[in-house]
Amino acid sequence: MNQTIIRRLLTRGRLPLICSAIMLYYGYHAIYGAHGFITGVDFDKRISHKEQQLGELVSQRQEIEQRIELMKPGQVDPDILDERLRMLLGYGRTDEIVIFRDR
Repeated sequence: MNQTIIRRLLTRGRLPLICSAIMLYYGYHAIYGAHGFITGVDFDKRISHKEQQLGELVSQRQEIEQRIELMKPGQVDPDILDERLRMLLGYGRTDEIVIFRDR
């Protein structure tokens, strides 16, 4: 008698069981899949981080371009020339304190 009840539940419950399994599958992938919600949030975080890095690189490039502008032949800025000579040749007076910065 118990076997007949179990058989009826299995035969009548197949369609809802299959539909539930399909819904769970697609629901899981809608949240955790390659194009799911969590992946989209992660992409947004990565995009904002990359935009911040781009801003920093653009400002560094502008700074370098300004320094290059000051070193054009025929119009070299004396302060830039003095700075480069002291750094390359290691010259300085005895009363000076030299602090080198890494760039």
